[in-house]
Amino acid sequence: MFYFSRLIDAERVLCLAPITQRQLDVSDSEIFDCSGYFLFEQTGVTDCREVKILAQVHSDEAALAIKEMMQLA
Repeated sequence: MFYFSRLIDAERVLCLAPITQRQLDVSDSEIFDCSGYFLFEQTGVTDCREVKILAQVHSDEAALAIKEMMQLA
């Protein structure tokens, strides 16, 4: 489940949400602190096949600012 997202194309979605263990397992990054929100590109809209983590923010205010900047719904 995404907090905010936007389709990039038929296979990819840009997401802003807390990260799940399943998403971490297929990500391109090693994350030691999973708190806060992550901006990431997910390949596989319904079945997560790959995750590219772009940013991590720790406050609700920062997450809402990114949501507005990236035009996420």
